[in-house]
Amino acid sequence: MIEKPTIVPEYKYRVKDYSVVTPWFRDTIVRPLIAYIPRWIPANHITIGSNLFMFAALLLSLFSGENRYVFLVVPILVLGYVIGDHLDGMQAKRTGTSSALGEFFDHFLDIFNNGILVMIVCSLMNVSPWITIVCLTVSYVAHSAIFFEQLKTGWLVFEKFGALEAVILILFIISSLYLVPVHSFLLFPVFSQVTYFELFMLVSAAIAVITWIKTLLRIRVVNAKYISFFLAMIVLIAVLIPVGNSLTAFAIISLFSIVYIGNNQRSHLTGLPENWPDFVVPVILPLSFYADFYFENITTVVLLYLAGRVIWIAFTTISILRQYWVWRNPEMKPSTLESDSELEQEVLAISSKNH
Repeated sequence: MIEKPTIVPEYKYRVKDYSVVTPWFRDTIVRPLIAYIPRWIPANHITIGSNLFMFAALLLSLFSGENRYVFLVVPILVLGYVIGDHLDGMQAKRTGTSSALGEFFDHFLDIFNNGILVMIVCSLMNVSPWITIVCLTVSYVAHSAIFFEQLKTGWLVFEKFGALEAVILILFIISSLYLVPVHSFLLFPVFSQVTYFELFMLVSAAIAVITWIKTLLRIRVVNAKYISFFLAMIVLIAVLIPVGNSLTAFAIISLFSIVYIGNNQRSHLTGLPENWPDFVVPVILPLSFYADFYFENITTVVLLYLAGRVIWIAFTTISILRQYWVWRNPEMKPSTLESDSELEQEVLAISSKNH
């Protein structure tokens, strides 16, 4: 059982955002839309609602068959999520309801979406299982470093070419696949049956590895717990690549990563001690696979076990921070969007001073 910490840390969202695209995206696309969002709607509700777009996009990409319109609908759904992901923060700022619970909802669900986006792209383009697994693993390892740094330093750091830039590039590529010549070109093999699109995915993974290394060098406090997580991920892909099932690998890698990253988020926001990664899964899966001992049954049990752990992390965090949950924002004196802009400029100013 996890006990509630005696003192929950004072909440303060600290971010160093060097993104090239974010200021333009926020001011040009998101800010005009915030005027149409009633002030009484809590930001947490916007967060949860916007994430439904990603789950819809995932289901569509997995079961769309040969329908080419999926290359147009999926980007629209993902764009809806991205807009909502910015709207919730803007809504929280203008209503004065920013909270640790809001940050947990936003970033905890982002961990899911990290893997979902990779799976969407790989499903639409029939990417080889081993490339899908490598890209999923690299994506989550890089994502883990962001929140490990926040746990250790209190700061979230977003690089110049970060999540938003990557998503916009992916949306552009998916949309272009509707054009038959583009689709045919990207599916053309370059070497050893690796297509141009798969080569693009591998290059993207290599760039993510470089960013991950830069993050770790900046933190300078990598400990045994984080190293254990990294080694556990290596063990998992050593099992999952020979299995060759992209969907199973997606579920296991995502849930395993969510347990570790989610624990770090909970520790940062609630003051609970830092946790070790899960050791059960990296031990049981290899033993079952290489000993040829009921691997499919063990895999099902592992997925249920990881899902239970994810639910437990969400439940305990929400229980500790439940005082921040509201069904309707309280009546308050409206703040202007200019005030929001000043606050955002202040954050960016802090960021530039600490660069």
